[in-house]
Amino acid sequence: MTLYSLLAVLALAILIAVLIVGLPFALLRNMAQGAQFRRDLDQRVRGLRLSKMLDYLGIDRERYLHQEPVVNIHGHMRRCADCDATEACDQVIGTPGAEESSIDFCPNADSLTKTP
Repeated sequence: MTLYSLLAVLALAILIAVLIVGLPFALLRNMAQGAQFRRDLDQRVRGLRLSKMLDYLGIDRERYLHQEPVVNIHGHMRRCADCDATEACDQVIGTPGAEESSIDFCPNADSLTKTP
């Protein structure tokens, strides 16, 4: 082996070692950032009537936040924040045992009733 071959092998070995050591740290950091993002999203959902609507429909919030695509959640939040039917919403979500068909006024009714 020549000196250049040895240097190339050494450089590759160092690169592989850096990847092996750095990858777990990058994964853990990414997981922590994802968990923080979901906690922040949960707080934003809880600040809207959407949170009570999820409860009313029997949709588990944790499951909703982890399984529903974020773009859909943001759409739900935007439609909820811009909704003009707040009085009807407060009346329905504040009435235990009301029928689910009574949420036709909700701009999220179609998508939320299809949420598992």
